[in-house]
Amino acid sequence: MGWVRRFLAISIVLSIPLQGIAQEIEYRVVNEGRITPWWRLADGVDVVGPGYPEKSLSTRPDVCLALGYVIQRDGTVADPFVVKRWSSAAALDNAAWEDFGRSAVGELQRWRFVPVEGAVARPTFTVATFFFSGGETTAVDLREQCRIDDVHDALVNARQAAYDRGSLNREWLDRAYRETLRREIRANQANRCRLSHSMAEGCFD
Repeated sequence: MGWVRRFLAISIVLSIPLQGIAQEIEYRVVNEGRITPWWRLADGVDVVGPGYPEKSLSTRPDVCLALGYVIQRDGTVADPFVVKRWSSAAALDNAAWEDFGRSAVGELQRWRFVPVEGAVARPTFTVATFFFSGGETTAVDLREQCRIDDVHDALVNARQAAYDRGSLNREWLDRAYRETLRREIRANQANRCRLSHSMAEGCFD
């Protein structure tokens, strides 16, 4: 079993709900680039991009990886896993994917966040896109190849893939999926209450 697959199968099992955080405590599920109301990079942390794996320098494929990850309450990054990947190479072998994965995860794990003033330091699930330019595809096009438009949809797809594989991911993904549904139900209820100006008891839960 390759490194990327082990990361998918093992590391995600250690994610937020299974690390002792009470299930009643909500966590955010946020699209890429939308964490700014709650989190910012800690002072002195620069996003420099991952290094190109040495073993692939001879062929230099263009590669992108979208990694799902969790910003924990202390601002550290945990539980990265591959949500989406793309390569300009007709077929990239598992060893090469593992090298690109290691490089992207290594960069991600350098990141540290601090809460924005006045924001609650709540665990936050989001996505970061990393790209490795071999010279043929522009950075903009590479980012587009691995763009995740909706993190909720990405969770749904990852959950289905985990079931198809019989992966150990699925318990965590089930919990994350239930959380996103619960948040949507609450938001829909609040919208209905506002539109109807209802004084019903449920409108004030």
